[in-house]
Amino acid sequence: MQLIKRDWRSQVRYLAGQCLCGGLGLVFLTFVCFRLGLNLATTGFAYLILVALVSLIGSFIGSLVLSIIAVGLLNYFFTEPLFSLRAEYPQDILALTVFLTTSVIVTGLAAKTRRVAEDAQASQKALADTIPALVWSALPDGTRDFYSQRWLEYTGLSAEDASGNGWAATVHPEDQAAVADKWRTAVSTGRPFEVEARGRGASGDYRWFLIRAEPLRNEMGIIVKWYGSNTDIEDRKRATEALRQSEAQWREVFEHNPVMYFMVDTTGTVLSVNGFGATQLGYTVRELIGQSVLNVFFEEDRDFVLKNVAVCLGALGQPQSWEIRKVRKNGTVLWVRENAKAVRRSNNQVIVLVACEDITERKLTEDALRQSQLYLAEAQKIARTGYFRWGITTGEIFWSDEVYRIYGYEPDEKPAIELAMQRTHPEDLARTQQHLENLMQEERDWEYEYRLLMPNGAVKYIRAVNRTSRDAFGNLEMVGSVIDVTAARRAEEELHQAQAQLMHVARVTTLGELTASIAHEVNQPLAGVVSSGNACVNWLASQPPNIEKAMQSVDRIVRDAKRASEVVGRVRDLAKKAPLQKIRLNINQTIQETIVLARREIEQNRVSLRTHLSSDLPLVWADRIQLQQVILNLIINAIEAMNALSDEPRDLHVSTKRDDSNDVVLTVRDSGAGLDPRELENIFEAFYTTKRGGLGMGLAVSRSIIEGHGGRLWATPNEPRGAAFHLTLPIGRQEAS
Repeated sequence: MQLIKRDWRSQVRYLAGQCLCGGLGLVFLTFVCFRLGLNLATTGFAYLILVALVSLIGSFIGSLVLSIIAVGLLNYFFTEPLFSLRAEYPQDILALTVFLTTSVIVTGLAAKTRRVAEDAQASQKALADTIPALVWSALPDGTRDFYSQRWLEYTGLSAEDASGNGWAATVHPEDQAAVADKWRTAVSTGRPFEVEARGRGASGDYRWFLIRAEPLRNEMGIIVKWYGSNTDIEDRKRATEALRQSEAQWREVFEHNPVMYFMVDTTGTVLSVNGFGATQLGYTVRELIGQSVLNVFFEEDRDFVLKNVAVCLGALGQPQSWEIRKVRKNGTVLWVRENAKAVRRSNNQVIVLVACEDITERKLTEDALRQSQLYLAEAQKIARTGYFRWGITTGEIFWSDEVYRIYGYEPDEKPAIELAMQRTHPEDLARTQQHLENLMQEERDWEYEYRLLMPNGAVKYIRAVNRTSRDAFGNLEMVGSVIDVTAARRAEEELHQAQAQLMHVARVTTLGELTASIAHEVNQPLAGVVSSGNACVNWLASQPPNIEKAMQSVDRIVRDAKRASEVVGRVRDLAKKAPLQKIRLNINQTIQETIVLARREIEQNRVSLRTHLSSDLPLVWADRIQLQQVILNLIINAIEAMNALSDEPRDLHVSTKRDDSNDVVLTVRDSGAGLDPRELENIFEAFYTTKRGGLGMGLAVSRSIIEGHGGRLWATPNEPRGAAFHLTLPIGRQEAS
């Protein structure tokens, strides 16, 4: 109700204002015409013009009221009698009536014309608001004068705020300069305006718009209006950007993916190839496009290629794959796995898409593996070593060809534990079965030797190396090797016999060199026996016989006889081929016994012997004869090394001690010419000698003996001159065995 009253009052005020303005106009016009002395007709025409003008901008009622006022003024000022509302002449009454009628008609026509214009304007606005875009218009100079309701609602601006150049505030700051520059150019040149820019909405968010404007020209070609629209392209922009990024990504994948891609038509002509693939073949993309794809294949493989392409064309959309060689531009081979599919394009053209995976390295690996397997099989055969795998939980067993050969079975025989047990030597069968049970229970690695008894009665010595473990499913399995060591065992036996013979020869050779010294040692007690026997005879022949003195002579005879017997026994032990017999012995005592054998050589060569034998040494576990052989060899070598000395002292020093490892160390030092530091290891090699006429076996045999006792033998320079030979022997390590 208040709204209705407010509208009614506004209309009354508008009507009063129209009547006031029109009335003032009539008063002014009446004053001018009256002063000029114009007649009724002229003044009425002037009044009619004023009423018509007021009708164009005012309401019909106001114009009607103004027409009535105009009739009154004409009657009052311009008809007889003047200054009276009474008209005496009929022609004046007719003129007033015509004026009023004409004024009413003009006022009605003006009102109707105004309503038509208002309806047209409202229709135009409704049309602009209906268009699904933000519509606007501008004057010829580019100033905006109209915005659709959609434009105002989206931007949140009022028509007053957006008028003129107020619209520019809705453009993103980064786009304002470009939009303004293009708009000025369009206005100045009259060419259509088009630009993409971001527009701000009422929420403050920006969206992309396509802004267009077309000029409206009159019949003379002059621009009278600009009509424009802002079309929301945000979704299209995002879709386009997403498509562009997707295309860029796929192009990046296509160009740089380390896979060769080809697109060929049904005739085999290359339509497209990625850069990686072209480079992999040694070509550029331009060199391959338009050429036959067969050019990158060996001639003998092209029929195979055509056959596979035909299969693809016969099964559209179904992937096919094969492996084949390709030839690079430089002639080298490239193995690929090709995955191909024939598809139909939108233009109904059938093409074949091919993705090629480089498998050259895999092929080389497979070839190398096959070759390696051949080599392995041959190596197993040469080395007499077979490989086996036993799934203890699953029961699956695998034997290599060499295992079949070692056990004497044919390769088509299914491997089984029972087959292995059938070949096991009866004397080793129980021990072998127990060994297998231990393997399954303890799940640890083993190395085991046993014998096979072959059907022909031959015996083979076998060494098995086993490793047990569990797979990813917890199943117990064993892998290992079976080695035929029969030849090695026989060779070891023959070598052992040869070494024993060589050691015996070395001892006999040494004894031959010490013949004079041994004879001297034997002669001394024998001379004592003769002398003591003569004395005993004399003491018994005296009157009365001296029994006490005779008994002393007999004691000396017995002592010297034992002494001679011991020397002969030591020589006999060294000379005979006795088996190795390790016992606990005192190394100092062994050294003293050996020095007795070499005493003659020491005295004849004017050698000064000094011994420093530690008294707190434990017993060592060794063979007395072999240990004497080593000590004697070192002493004789030392004596011979000092033979070349003339005036210099000839010092021979034999010492024993215990080292940090609690082993016994024996050292023999001389003051001879010494050894070349570069020859310290060579002197222990077989047949290497620095003595004229020497065999070069003494030190080699000595080192072998000491290492067989678990010790070590080496040489060092002696200070200030000469050489020193050291040997170590472990103690107490065999007492419990």
